[in-house]
Amino acid sequence: MTLDQRIQELSKSYYVYVLASAKRGTLYVGVTSNLPGRVWQHKDGVADGFTKKYGIKSLVWYEVHGDAIAAITREKQIKKWNRVWKIELIESANPSWVDLYSEICGGSKWIPAEACPRTLKSGAGMTSVLALPYQGG
Repeated sequence: MTLDQRIQELSKSYYVYVLASAKRGTLYVGVTSNLPGRVWQHKDGVADGFTKKYGIKSLVWYEVHGDAIAAITREKQIKKWNRVWKIELIESANPSWVDLYSEICGGSKWIPAEACPRTLKSGAGMTSVLALPYQGG
């Protein structure tokens, strides 16, 4: 598969992600079609809002979906979970709460969105389905 084909394939993916201010700190759940670019926006403080106000910059968990509706549904599901369930979800894949941003951008710690548009690498946080059983709510 060529790089162009891989980028095209990734452009059809949607990501549900969790950012944290620190280990077991303030959490933010979001959805996007461009995970590296969106995380960079949070890190750089480009958009005013919750993540900027509370210093939420570390990508600690994400999963990949093949369509937008599935990703949005999953995001809403996780947002309804209580804090303990969200922490369990993160720690099931990333027990050390490592910032996964550099992993998805090929090893660099701070890449501007335009330099890492859709070049995801598989790793600890990337799964097709990584979830605790839905427990209602």
